[in-house]
Amino acid sequence: MQKIIVSLLLSFILTEGFAQQEKSLSTYLSFQVTPALHDQTLGNNPLGMGLGLQTFFNVSSKFKPTAEITGDIYFPHDDVFRMNGDGTAKLEVPSMVNLLAGAAFAPAKNIYVSFVAGPSFING
Repeated sequence: MQKIIVSLLLSFILTEGFAQQEKSLSTYLSFQVTPALHDQTLGNNPLGMGLGLQTFFNVSSKFKPTAEITGDIYFPHDDVFRMNGDGTAKLEVPSMVNLLAGAAFAPAKNIYVSFVAGPSFING
């Protein structure tokens, strides 16, 4: 009786293991912290935080098409008025949305490097 139970369990495990297919899309949610390295109004927006959503289209090659959308919010730090040489106020960057597309190279199963490009929308 024990042999029958073990052989049935083993057959179910093997059937389940061989019946799986790779998903056509893999989507990842990310959280990022974005410090401003060089900005005219660095004191007003020194640090930003945001969320990103990256989708990989699983194909058989090591290069996979990818699309990414990220959104960052820059938190104001000080309220110092900064102006240009002509007297107009320098614009702050309270938010940014990036729409990126490109390819990802996956040399191993859980390692990838992506090369993406696209527009960034500042302040909507």
